[in-house]
Amino acid sequence: VTLREQKMAPLPKSIARSLNYKIILLGLTGHGKSASGNTLLGKKVFISRKSFKAVTQKVQVDSTTFDGVTFYVYDTPGLFNPETSNENTRRQYESLFQLDESARTVILLVIKAERVGSDELQMLHLIGNFIPNFFVPNTWILFTKGDELERENLTIENFIQGTKVNEVLKRFQNRYHVFNNTSQSSDRVKKLINKTREAPPIISPEIGFPRTTPHYEKSSLHRRIMLVGKTGVGKSATGNTIPGKKGFKSEHGPSSVTSKCEVQQAVVSGRTVSVINTPGLFDTAMCHEML
Repeated sequence: VTLREQKMAPLPKSIARSLNYKIILLGLTGHGKSASGNTLLGKKVFISRKSFKAVTQKVQVDSTTFDGVTFYVYDTPGLFNPETSNENTRRQYESLFQLDESARTVILLVIKAERVGSDELQMLHLIGNFIPNFFVPNTWILFTKGDELERENLTIENFIQGTKVNEVLKRFQNRYHVFNNTSQSSDRVKKLINKTREAPPIISPEIGFPRTTPHYEKSSLHRRIMLVGKTGVGKSATGNTIPGKKGFKSEHGPSSVTSKCEVQQAVVSGRTVSVINTPGLFDTAMCHEML
């Protein structure tokens, strides 16, 4: 089931060298996050066994490489587990959810393909809301225990039809995949990886520019230009000159016109450029904490 076995179209070498994936497995305790991580990696790295208690106590990561692309797979503690500290868990997830320009981040919300009780369903709703909004377009539901569905001649569509699991699926635009963690077939892994390649650019909620690019061939073409300087030296005017349009307010005056980070994009010589305008440094109208 290793990614190295997949017969996917090779990427151009110049692009593949700079490309990484960050796959984060989220879910409740006992739903198969660790087993799914091992399936993705093609090796038994994460401890996976049946237990009444959480087996995974902290975030763990391992990686595999296929065709020059590195896949970092993150196994995580079960969310909303009474055995673990919510504050400690929150800190671990905060670092995971940091936007990373060197890797395309994909979240897999792991749910076992079994009858889900009302308490578990409520927890799944909480997890769905726990995922930052800007990661939602890059999130898939990953159903585990697909082998049990196969034994009962059920499809996942038959299984979830008319259930409240559909409510969770709606938040993620019905994006889902099914894993059979006991099968040695690589087809399911291949299909999942191909789905993650469709992940759209992640937009930073603070300044609103893509942190990843939607197509490999564009990944090396995107540039960000950040304008930094004192108030009144012409940052906004320069920011309007680069893309050739007046997106930033620019006027003469003794006080700073720009009070927060702003961004505008344009295509310059075939290259996508994000120009970021910033408040003036050492501006007496703003305290250091605000800057």
